[in-house]
Amino acid sequence: MEPDEVAALLERDLTITIGKEKGSRRIHRLFYSCDDNLCFVAIQDEKTKTVVTILPIDYYANLFWTVPQSLMKEAIELVSSDHYKFEITDTMQGTLRQDIELPRLFKIRGTYLTREGSQESVDLGSWPTETYGGSFVKIFKDDKFYQEMQNRFNQKKRSADYLLGLVIRLGNKGDLIWVDLERVDFENTK
Repeated sequence: MEPDEVAALLERDLTITIGKEKGSRRIHRLFYSCDDNLCFVAIQDEKTKTVVTILPIDYYANLFWTVPQSLMKEAIELVSSDHYKFEITDTMQGTLRQDIELPRLFKIRGTYLTREGSQESVDLGSWPTETYGGSFVKIFKDDKFYQEMQNRFNQKKRSADYLLGLVIRLGNKGDLIWVDLERVDFENTK
């Protein structure tokens, strides 16, 4: 499933809220991916709407709790309606229309752990979107992108600082995502 499809599901509230983390603004939203034929849980900041992570249902059960089959069935029914299919198709076609100008750059920030143990962030500049058509999925598969971001970080950091992840934003005000570099399989990014 493409990130814009997940965003459309979340924006149109075609999810089921199954929990909220105590002491935080993070809500857990169950949704069904027709492309993957699986349910997932998006953990999202309720105020900013930033998606912190998306977990497969079995991994979610290991970390939090088992989602009842009845809720998974309800999530499937939410996306099975003709209304949903029309909206998603409309959104995807809008992304491809020639009269909508795609931002020319991804904006990149790195989050790192200092030798003192605190987390900080650093601006890692920008990266052109035209090669990827603005798709986060395509940039994930580009080994050269990760190598360049690591090189940029190495030029700005102290020797004991450790790059944890990247925040990638489409343009200045577009969607943003978090990439946990400890989970990226660099051998299989091609």
